[in-house]
Amino acid sequence: MSTYRIAEVADMIGVPATTLRYYEDAGVVARPARGDNGYRAYSERDVDRLRFIARARQLHLGVDELRELVVLWETDDCSSVQHRMAEVVASRSTEAQRRIADLIALAGQLQSVAARLEGTPAAGPCGDDCPCLSEAPASAPTLVALGHARPLDEGAVTAPIACSLEPDAVHGRIDDWRRIVARATSRAAIDGGVALQFAADPETAGELARLAAAEQQCCTFLDFRIHLAGPATLLEVRAPADARDVVTAMFGTAA
Repeated sequence: MSTYRIAEVADMIGVPATTLRYYEDAGVVARPARGDNGYRAYSERDVDRLRFIARARQLHLGVDELRELVVLWETDDCSSVQHRMAEVVASRSTEAQRRIADLIALAGQLQSVAARLEGTPAAGPCGDDCPCLSEAPASAPTLVALGHARPLDEGAVTAPIACSLEPDAVHGRIDDWRRIVARATSRAAIDGGVALQFAADPETAGELARLAAAEQQCCTFLDFRIHLAGPATLLEVRAPADARDVVTAMFGTAA
């Protein structure tokens, strides 16, 4: 049986040798056997296990989750691994969407504060009316950039890749989308975005139309199209290339 030294395994998997040692120290994998020369001797099974861990780690899974998945992987039952991985990924996806909402809200607050601080500095000590301390004025929504700005075509006006939704409303909007997107029966890639299919249900179609119209008020760079096609309702979401990550974060990718 072939065995490999740690440097060879690190090259095969594409991670530093220190990462492999970390997996051992954290209890994700057992320490490999040692050869007569005293060096770690990794078997083919060890390499396959570490390759699985490295790929799972790309999803930013925690050590506890990695340990659990490795235990399932050792049973040689891929269905068990896939089932648990699906649960972990769904949880991580929800967490990532929540972070996106937090960052959009924070960006809006920071931009509002930045706009106030651009005013003429007040003389004397800071007080209640000082821009450094006063609350953000309830004025027009703050435009929060969501991606790289698109260059304007000659003579054409394009919508900025930005959101003008009030920071306090970001969480609610994303939660609304998350609830209805969870009811999608399938996804398919389309030119410039993704298409979600739902069961033909007047309530679902109405909710999709309401959310799409609301989204157009704050994110005009998104293109929504709803089709009532016999036994199914289709939602198509398109965006410029620089905003595809926004579509992926909110609506997922095609299977």
